[in-house]
Amino acid sequence: EGAAAAAPDVVVISRQPPSSASAPAPVPTTISTARTPRESTTKKNVPDGMAASIQSLAQTIMPSRITLKDGEEVRNSMQRLVKGHVDSYFPEVLISYATGCRDQCHGHWRDDDAEGCGPGMLYCQAICNELEARGINTFSGLHVPAGTDWQVFLLKLNSRFSEAKVLIVIVTPAMYRSIPCLTEIFTALTNKRRVTLLPVLFENPIPRVDEQWPSIKRHETEKLMMLTKVQQNFGALNCIPSPPGSILDQPSIIDRVLEDTAKAIGMGHLPPVVPVAHGKGHDETREAELAQTGIGGDAKVTPVF
Repeated sequence: EGAAAAAPDVVVISRQPPSSASAPAPVPTTISTARTPRESTTKKNVPDGMAASIQSLAQTIMPSRITLKDGEEVRNSMQRLVKGHVDSYFPEVLISYATGCRDQCHGHWRDDDAEGCGPGMLYCQAICNELEARGINTFSGLHVPAGTDWQVFLLKLNSRFSEAKVLIVIVTPAMYRSIPCLTEIFTALTNKRRVTLLPVLFENPIPRVDEQWPSIKRHETEKLMMLTKVQQNFGALNCIPSPPGSILDQPSIIDRVLEDTAKAIGMGHLPPVVPVAHGKGHDETREAELAQTGIGGDAKVTPVF
């Protein structure tokens, strides 16, 4: 949904040398589709709105299309991180995200992503991998295996056996249309044990209050109660980073998210990177684990920070 997530593959602007004639000839501008560093571009040289897209592409390569196969690879990678059986797995850190499928049904100008796939999957996977690489267990909707009700997530967040201490919320325009995200945030807010909410801003803009979760109708009392509490409490929290910034524009800020998460679960400081031990007995280094994040055609660069 956000401009950064649907950025075109236009990256560098080059200028042809002037004519050797005594009178200087106009210098035409040509746009190359080769991906090169951001410093080659300036806003005055590009069409309106393209500078931000180029800047984001230089920092986080997002596939122009996420296929069903890509989505399945992401889910398989995340489900391998579950230690033991999913029913008895209660980590301290949970992550709420909206898929954010880039298609015409969701306001995108064309159908780019397969149904049920979108950039939100990659944002969630990136944060999970960074935390898991430091020995911090996580859980998200991506961890839920096929055939299991997604609401098992709510049991990890607020139940007799819940050990949740942090809910990282990946903030995108799509999140403000997702009823599951609304439910997850509400569940965290109503947990009798204190759960720290960390809103992490990946995509702008944040919708106005009266445009958030627009599918809720006036007769849907339960949803209206959730909406009211979430807007009053979660809506009052500052995002990391503050808008109009975003993680895509300021990727180094993800370190603050990791540090705040570590403090909230009682670690005091962010632990160093350790080998990732998969629930199925595999033991790989951080680099090998993060390499699984790069998906989508030729775009094999891991969108991590």
